[in-house]
Amino acid sequence: ETPLVQEALEKWEKKEGVAGALGTVGARGYRAAEFAFTDSGNYLRFLLAKKFIDSMKTLGVTPTNEQWLSIGKVINLMSGEGSLKFMGKYATAMSVAMFAPRLLAGRVQMLAAAANPVAFLRAAKAAITSRDPNIIRSIYKAEPAWALAAGSLVKTAGIIGMTIGAIGLAQRRFRRKERPVELNPESSDFGKIKMGRTKFDLLGGYGPLIRTVTRLVTGKVKTETGRRIPVDSYETIVQFIRSKLSPVPAAMWDLAKGETFYGDDIALDAENVVAQLAHQFVPFFIEDLIDAARVEGGYAAGAGALPVFFGIGLQTYEPSPTTQVQYVKDKYALETYHTRWDELGPDFQKALRMNFPLI
Repeated sequence: ETPLVQEALEKWEKKEGVAGALGTVGARGYRAAEFAFTDSGNYLRFLLAKKFIDSMKTLGVTPTNEQWLSIGKVINLMSGEGSLKFMGKYATAMSVAMFAPRLLAGRVQMLAAAANPVAFLRAAKAAITSRDPNIIRSIYKAEPAWALAAGSLVKTAGIIGMTIGAIGLAQRRFRRKERPVELNPESSDFGKIKMGRTKFDLLGGYGPLIRTVTRLVTGKVKTETGRRIPVDSYETIVQFIRSKLSPVPAAMWDLAKGETFYGDDIALDAENVVAQLAHQFVPFFIEDLIDAARVEGGYAAGAGALPVFFGIGLQTYEPSPTTQVQYVKDKYALETYHTRWDELGPDFQKALRMNFPLI
């Protein structure tokens, strides 16, 4: 609870009459939700620590005090509790301006911990030079924190890979020719499983980081229609920053720009401004389910409720007219020639246009 939030809650609680009663109920509900969130995070970290300690006991490894401190930091990162100390006196301001800055910092720091070359070399040296026949034990003795971070990311990548592979096999089994998942990190759909107009994001916060870095390196972005077009580095960075803003700064940004994050125009009248501000405060869980029900029906919301509750991202969208045209072209190209429209030569495209007037 930041000082600004605490001051606002206290003001509402001190009001008289109905406003004061509603303010008190709202403040208590807010604090109860905050305590529940904090306690659940602490319990998650306790379970992660207990599991790791049990595995260390099984291996017969006793870390040093310094190693325990490093292990504790990695466990915090695994649960999304990154450190903002590098921001110094600006840490509080960042917490207000950005959405979940500790989670973002934790994802970056987790990748840095797993990719630490010094720790990797020490672990490799221990595995090669140790006389212990158990290589895993040698690695955990030398660099337990690195082993925990790297092992966690490898397990996560393995689970995501198996899930994507299983869905791909299932779609092939039922002879569905559209690609179930996007594997190009230049695309906004990278790592997302597509089912109709609904997408499930399994990357757990790593997706935006991977996409942003890839686009900065290649200078390209892959559109929904499958085309790779040049993208400005400045635009890529600005879009990433916008995606990480908290509700109020995000609403102000969109209103000043005149369009939403997804490119839809915003009319600057009182009704639309109020709707935009209200939209920013709807919980993601509820908003995602409403969109799924609106676009694809109640069954989609029901099917997506459980994955979203456990942290899997859900996005349901209505494709633009240009995208719909490209979908029709790809549909007939895949059915006829087993390849996408853009991969066909002019003669094959002309033949499809003659046989399928809808194109």
